[in-house]
Amino acid sequence: MVSEPPASFPRVLRASEACLDEQLQDQSVEDDKPEQTDDDIDARFMACAFWREGETVSKGCSPLPNAVFSRLRWRKKVGTMQILMTGASGFVGRHLAARLKEEGHRVLALSRGTAPEGQADAVTGPADLAGIEAWNAWPEGTDVVIHLGAVIPRSTRVSETELHRANVEATGALAKRALQEGASRIIFVSTASVHGKGGGHAYRESDPLDPPNPYARSKQLAEETFWTALARRRAVGTVIRPTPVFGKGGHGPVALLAKLAALPVPLPLRDVGGRRSLISVDNLSRFIVRCLPSGAADGETFFAADEGPLNAGEIIAAIRDGQKRRRLLFRAPGNSLGAAAGIAGKSEMWDSMTRPFVVDTSHGREMLGWDGRTTAAEALRRLAADGAL
Repeated sequence: MVSEPPASFPRVLRASEACLDEQLQDQSVEDDKPEQTDDDIDARFMACAFWREGETVSKGCSPLPNAVFSRLRWRKKVGTMQILMTGASGFVGRHLAARLKEEGHRVLALSRGTAPEGQADAVTGPADLAGIEAWNAWPEGTDVVIHLGAVIPRSTRVSETELHRANVEATGALAKRALQEGASRIIFVSTASVHGKGGGHAYRESDPLDPPNPYARSKQLAEETFWTALARRRAVGTVIRPTPVFGKGGHGPVALLAKLAALPVPLPLRDVGGRRSLISVDNLSRFIVRCLPSGAADGETFFAADEGPLNAGEIIAAIRDGQKRRRLLFRAPGNSLGAAAGIAGKSEMWDSMTRPFVVDTSHGREMLGWDGRTTAAEALRRLAADGAL
């Protein structure tokens, strides 16, 4: 009979990796030992990991073979990887590239047209990424492709035709080329907003998609194009749908609330709006790195979010707590703030900060053994204390 994984599963995963490190060190000094089969390695990792955690479990335990053993095998076989990344100069890309380099990987930043001056390991790609299939300078030895690059409409107007070319056609073309070049993993970073504006329940990855704006619609189509491009080898692909990302150098609602929190005045944001799932850029980077060696990520789509959704007032409170300041929050009467935002032409931004939007991250935790380490509030307090918001 197949048993369920124990409650200590995330700790077991870390213990398993410690066992792997020990085994690799043993092999480096004892090369005369007979080569072990995958079954031998599986049994040793399982026994070591669960012994450390005080657990006993049958050999057929599931989903441990996917979530632990395949990940450890990849680490053992792959080691350092060469990773081609789009969007490496952006907010998430800068943090992710730094983490990948810390892990010992080589990161090649694929730029559109002209490589940024002074950027090490930059690769000058086609100005139009949708034409990458004809590009004749694909970096030899690329193991993994991470596609972060996208056109995100902000202050300037971007047509849906431009969005489709940059976000949809480019994604499909990049996936096809990466597949042709033999990449072992292709990760596409989409957005949780493909599910809609939010509502009264926590979204799951399998829920119907209802993109609320042209950008989210382009991401939905990009996901479809991505999987179509990988139809013959779907297992090499992974889609990640992050919730709004915050951190040093970030934009969006959390960055705006951080500016408000910095003001030395009371704010009428106590108990305003519904709670929304968020993720720190550090945790998003860790989540993407977690998907690289894991066989459990094959052909999967995952939400990426920190535990503990927050409303606008709770975000302000966490930031001011981190700064060792008084919270100074009070309730505004009725819907006065929403009405004021409408008068100022900021109703869409106000809606994005106050409408509830929560995602269920259990799929990533179960398949990858994901342990976010910090809640959204803890991450905000730490960043605020470090002056990084």
